[in-house]
Amino acid sequence: MLVDFDVLTEVSRLAGLAEEDRFILADQIAWKLGPEWEAHDQLAGEARLPVVRHLRTRMLFAVIPGGSYFMGMTEEEEMAAINIIGGDRMRTAPMVAWYAAAARPVHRVTIRPFLCAIRHVPWSVAAMLKPGINEDYKGSVMVPAKDTWMFRELFDGARLLSEAEWEWMAREGGRESWLAVLARREPNRPHGMRLGQPPAVENRWGIEQLQSDAGEWVADSWHPDFTDAPEEGQAWDPEDRAGVKRGAHSNWQADQEAITMHCAFREQAPDGVIAGVRLARDLP
Repeated sequence: MLVDFDVLTEVSRLAGLAEEDRFILADQIAWKLGPEWEAHDQLAGEARLPVVRHLRTRMLFAVIPGGSYFMGMTEEEEMAAINIIGGDRMRTAPMVAWYAAAARPVHRVTIRPFLCAIRHVPWSVAAMLKPGINEDYKGSVMVPAKDTWMFRELFDGARLLSEAEWEWMAREGGRESWLAVLARREPNRPHGMRLGQPPAVENRWGIEQLQSDAGEWVADSWHPDFTDAPEEGQAWDPEDRAGVKRGAHSNWQADQEAITMHCAFREQAPDGVIAGVRLARDLP
């Protein structure tokens, strides 16, 4: 029996889908994508999302459900971040306020279901599909923004996530404020949370590498804040090179760098900065 794709339009609807039907849904999606794809025999994360595999690259993609959420850092999240991060408050508060300003105004965004790569593109895949790729990058998943265009040629429909899609995925559909891979909940501590730098693991949706050496690129051009940002989840003024970096980075120099673990944290992408590449694709 076929599964209606409308089940993907809301997180709650997919959550109510029987596990066997999730595998059926993965089969249907892979069939619609074409012969270069197959359904994976496992589901992703605690949320048990359907997964498909691109055969040539062997990359796995979780089927991310759609829905609506409030994108950006609220005043409540800003104050919580100051207290959770701790350290020297005279240094922490202005720094958090500066990043919060770049993630405002908080606005409601509607996300369509999409495919999200579980891991960053490995350079072994890039080298396989792009002969002559810069040997300096061999073995690394991190590239400068100017080189992100090439990954669209890995397969039909390949693209970077939009900022809105990335934050939706990081927040697990609006459920989290902090990257769940990195935040360890401790009910007896103030604010119920402790931040640290654990090994990279998956979030509830099965997405890995949300903590990396240098974050990851998204498709949007850089805007200093969210004034007039799109409300439909698409990339904002995308260009050939990425303009925004999202995600946490490791090897902190100071406690204040824990702000990179907030789901609304965003940075401009100046020349010379490198980051990971996570691919997405529209559903067929």
